[in-house]
Amino acid sequence: MPCDNAVHYLVSGLCCLNINVWQHWRGVSPLFVPSVNLVNRCGRIGHDSDSWFYEINQERVFEGRDWKIGSLERHDKDEYTLTGQYAICSGQWLQTFLDSRSLRLAYVLRLTVKHRKHEYEDAAKFHSSCLLNLGSVVT
Repeated sequence: MPCDNAVHYLVSGLCCLNINVWQHWRGVSPLFVPSVNLVNRCGRIGHDSDSWFYEINQERVFEGRDWKIGSLERHDKDEYTLTGQYAICSGQWLQTFLDSRSLRLAYVLRLTVKHRKHEYEDAAKFHSSCLLNLGSVVT
């Protein structure tokens, strides 16, 4: 039975107990997978050499990947980490979930910008958030 005031997250982060030296960027960008709202008992989380995925009946409905730019060996606290992640999911799988609960997709856009006037200064962080296609929220 759908709840009018429910928010269902699409992805959840995985918190690893260790950070391997060969994947130190996991401390900044931990893996994320479909949230508990989207998964069911017949699905399975797995990985291959390039991605991690969630599959149902041997069909990948969610696939996450890393992106990296250049060397990750050095990082200054005032620079952006040159790594991140993206995910691709089956539109039909997601639409089936939304339709089954009479939900619609909304977005939260968060932008973080680092700025420093001089090279020797610590960078100041500025955050901005915007809710798109989201109705009233009960807090």
